[in-house]
Amino acid sequence: MSEKSPVQREFDDLIKNHLAPLFREHGFRRRGQTFARRGETGWRVIRVQKDRHSNRAYVKFWINYAIRCDAHAVFCEDDPLKFPAEMTCEIRYRAKLSDARPASHGELWGDRRDIGVVGQVVSVLTGTVLPWLDRCSNVDAICDMLEATPSISTMFCDPLRVMAVLVRHDHGRLCGVLDRMRAAAEAKGPREVRWLKDWWGWPRLVKLLK
Repeated sequence: MSEKSPVQREFDDLIKNHLAPLFREHGFRRRGQTFARRGETGWRVIRVQKDRHSNRAYVKFWINYAIRCDAHAVFCEDDPLKFPAEMTCEIRYRAKLSDARPASHGELWGDRRDIGVVGQVVSVLTGTVLPWLDRCSNVDAICDMLEATPSISTMFCDPLRVMAVLVRHDHGRLCGVLDRMRAAAEAKGPREVRWLKDWWGWPRLVKLLK
């Protein structure tokens, strides 16, 4: 195995000597480049994602942050106490690391070092990411955020609304959500109804009402 280049060591240093201690101070545990903390309703997750095209002269990376709700983990038949991968989280965002475009990634270069990268990343984490995760510390805060977020789904179901009901364990509201999902599918035609019934989550949702 070849020795790491200066820029690759710089990336490792960013995580080991700057981000890991910061996350540890805020109660996060580490597995690889993923950091997670248990809370009242589930997990708060931060992942440092290195772009697969990074090389010895150049490292591109993102800071992803997310919430894994216990209620939805149980609904998905997962172990809610298991250290989560960021990809399995229901509520996921990517930090804005600069005012440049694209603004969502950081860069480390071997031939033109940006000495401001570390400070920039730490500033975004302490100013935006960690406070947001702290604010979403209880069921009401998470559901308020979910219900205020515009849907990105153009299909019959709105996963954010379904999730808000599941997080609240509010099966009374679930009945209304399912009725609206059925009505929306029926209005679009038989194919949409088939898609709804074939959706992996539909049988579990219906089962919750029985």
